[in-house]
Amino acid sequence: MTMITHNLANGLMTITLDRPEKLNAMTQKDFASLLSTIEEFRDNDQAKVLILTGKGRAFCAGEDLNEVNEGTPDDIEKTRASVRLLQKITQTLYQSDKPTIAAINGIAVGFGVEVCLSCDIRIASKNSFFWLSEATRGLLPTNGAFYFLPRLIGTGAAARMMLMAEKNSAEKALSLGLVSELTSTDGLMARAEEIARGMAANYETCMTLIKKGLRQTYKKDLNEILDMEIEGTMQLALQGKIHEGAASFIKKTT
Repeated sequence: MTMITHNLANGLMTITLDRPEKLNAMTQKDFASLLSTIEEFRDNDQAKVLILTGKGRAFCAGEDLNEVNEGTPDDIEKTRASVRLLQKITQTLYQSDKPTIAAINGIAVGFGVEVCLSCDIRIASKNSFFWLSEATRGLLPTNGAFYFLPRLIGTGAAARMMLMAEKNSAEKALSLGLVSELTSTDGLMARAEEIARGMAANYETCMTLIKKGLRQTYKKDLNEILDMEIEGTMQLALQGKIHEGAASFIKKTT
């Protein structure tokens, strides 16, 4: 058995990292199971929003270093395949056309930080902290950390987290923009579900177009973005969503 559990109810899929006795540290088998479950979310038309969280006092303490230590230094291809598997998780989350939320319930180390970065929304409990500890362990941050982290918190703050292996409290993570809000530990999942229900109630095509637009932010110039906005608006118009949405909004406010 792996430590990955999931539940689908009312359009919300919750994936839980469930190995609290090991601070949700993950083996290669767990990474493969997590990827498979995220792909299930992506492909399931009944699943509208994803919430990723952990069980116990940790969100995820990263890779299981006992398993890492069992490998041989000269097994380069095995190491390459291992990193590729983790990066596939990042790619699948980031490229999903459905909204994703990281509900960070506690300690986030290494992969535990990195997997959050590829989610759309990050909220955290006040007792959480964030630590990219790879430089202290002869490892390298991977899984898109060099892409996402400077864009979220700036190059200087990203350098401190990576080069100095600086731990950031929940409050510091909020001030940096690494997370968007803090909650009590007990209130974390209720808040995550509240956010998820709100997004699930929005027009699905709008959610898809917004996610695609956000992915293009750093790839296109202003004129290309403006053209993309027009094309998206025309797509909604052809589907009748603009008038339908306007009529619905007017009805709610009158």
